[in-house]
Amino acid sequence: MSKEDICDMELDALKEVANIGAGNAATALSNMVNKKIDIEVPDVKYIKIESVPDLIGGIEEIAIGTYFGIEGDLKGNNLILFRESTAYRLVDMLMGSTGTNKLDEMGESAVKEVGNILTGAYLNAIADFLELKLIPTIPYLNHDMAGAMLNQILAEQSQYSDLVLVTGTNLKVESEKFKSHFIIIFDPGSMKKTIKIIRKKMGI
Repeated sequence: MSKEDICDMELDALKEVANIGAGNAATALSNMVNKKIDIEVPDVKYIKIESVPDLIGGIEEIAIGTYFGIEGDLKGNNLILFRESTAYRLVDMLMGSTGTNKLDEMGESAVKEVGNILTGAYLNAIADFLELKLIPTIPYLNHDMAGAMLNQILAEQSQYSDLVLVTGTNLKVESEKFKSHFIIIFDPGSMKKTIKIIRKKMGI
């Protein structure tokens, strides 16, 4: 399946679903840290899998990400990717600290919990829309160059589609914005199944 096989109407439908998930995640995060948090979804797109590191500046850009396996009716992996500096600043805002330049146990826990909440909210919204069962595995935190991080995930997945679904995710904590990317890497069968269900629902 190529990008040419996916139409704008399908991406618009997925963006609507993502916005539902974002609203649920924002409420959960706000309750967790007792601060007002908004989440924007500026775009939803399919990109070539090798282009994932370009989202944050290239294969050598240091990134912090949480990733989960996806089980149930669809198979794959989910990655939430932050630039290193963005993740440190997010930890400061969430923990009420300053000058974070290394993740300690509390910092890692905070990033994982953000990933947990975002993943649960997004996958639940997608599962409800597709009328399927999607189950995330326990989260893992990775801190490495973006290219190495992606290669590690792909090495653990015997088959994967050449396209990935990327949901732009901007977290606004008080007056500050934090950009991240919610990335789903389906196996080929799951990718085709997802597109087929969307088309059926939309009558196309």
